Amino acid sequence: MFHFEYSWVFWATNVLCIMICAFMTFKLFDHTIIFSTAAMGSYLFIRGVSCYAGHYYNEFTMANLLKSGAITDIDPWYWCYVVGFVILLGLGLVY
Repeated sequence: MFHFEYSWVFWATNVLCIMICAFMTFKLFDHTIIFSTAAMGSYLFIRGVSCYAGHYYNEFTMANLLKSGAITDIDPWYWCYVVGFVILLGLGLVY
């Protein structure tokens, strides 16, 4: 969302995602709890590994660096963390 010049787009996207998740929680409670705990566990595991290994910056810091032009592209190691998150999420959902 860092390409947009308006901050309201960022906040509108956040509010929309919150509303969708709230709706899903009421309609699909068990599945939503399973997905949310798997996603949170995967994210926190990856965040913990990055505390020691580095190269996985805070999402808001990354957006500000890209917006200000301090960096021109995203570190390839960052994408390795994203792939690891998706794999761990899949394993968590299957388990």
